Amino acid sequence: MIDVNDLDKTTFEKYISSFYKQLLTQQPHRYKSWEYCYKYFSDKHEYIASDDKVLDTAALNLAFYLASWGMYRGSSFLLQTDYTVHKPAITIIMKAYNLKHININEWQCTNTSQLFNTVKELEAYYLKVKKQVKSNKEFYDKENNEEKSISDTLLTKILLGTLGITPAYDRYFKNGLNLYNMIYPEKKIPTIFNEKNFNNLIKFCKTYSEYLKMNLPLSIDNKIHYPLMKKLDMFFWNIGLPWAIPDNRGNYFIEGKEIINASNNQYIKIYTASANDDCFEKKYFKINQKKYQINNT
Repeated sequence: MIDVNDLDKTTFEKYISSFYKQLLTQQPHRYKSWEYCYKYFSDKHEYIASDDKVLDTAALNLAFYLASWGMYRGSSFLLQTDYTVHKPAITIIMKAYNLKHININEWQCTNTSQLFNTVKELEAYYLKVKKQVKSNKEFYDKENNEEKSISDTLLTKILLGTLGITPAYDRYFKNGLNLYNMIYPEKKIPTIFNEKNFNNLIKFCKTYSEYLKMNLPLSIDNKIHYPLMKKLDMFFWNIGLPWAIPDNRGNYFIEGKEIINASNNQYIKIYTASANDDCFEKKYFKINQKKYQINNT
């Protein structure tokens, strides 16, 4: 059951703490890769631009974190590179380091513009790398010059691991947003990562900033605390995960959705790929409008 009863403090603490406790109870845990990466960039940011050894270690931390979070799967162009591929990207990222220290309630549209200028630079750099990798016939059957973009998942995971200024727009996080949007359509947060939609996400963060202030120290260093955007990421990720249905490749997603009326109750109709074949099956989840709860029916 997903309980988003008026999005109160208890609800935020429930889903964020559930994610966080896995770090404390399961040793070692892949989730800690984010902590090691974020801690290194927090500790060494002043030296990254001037010390090649620090930059090298920063790139190694970033690469391992990305691998832990699925960015080095067999289909990824990054799998055919070593960790040093991230060094130029880190140089780009550090130009936006000032955004890391802006209080969410003081975040302005100009800050979002700076963030997305950085995103554009990162995308241009990684797109160049991707084209070079895919032109190598050792790994790919033919040269592919039609690559036009880098996934938002990769770009946002990089920013989350280094500066902690965006959630990671992966499948589970988007599932969580989709479920929230079904219950609160008047407060919709679009799942596409762009400048306009990110400003909507900032409004959500400002509205619930007090609930997102819960104190979470890194499990590896209690002097450094989880940034607000990481906690937001944990919140929606943990909401989205239980309601994702595996397809025949083991992926999780919500393919489509619509609201229908049945017996004077509202239901969410979610179409998902079958785990056994390519056909689609219908899943229904009842919405109790009064308590804002989703129950598997």
